[in-house]
Amino acid sequence: MGSARGTTVSPVLCFIAHFMGTFQYFVKLFVVTLIAFFIFNNFKIVYGAVKKLLR
Repeated sequence: MGSARGTTVSPVLCFIAHFMGTFQYFVKLFVVTLIAFFIFNNFKIVYGAVKKLLR
């Protein structure tokens, strides 16, 4: 890492690595949000069915 300090390649590589890390984080966040939303929707359906059964 230290040997490539004077070139223009290292900032670009750092930027790409940082961008990929951020992108990965956003993808994880998106997937977690999707799963949570899906579970929440199913929970609402299941909760409604249970309420009907208990009524």
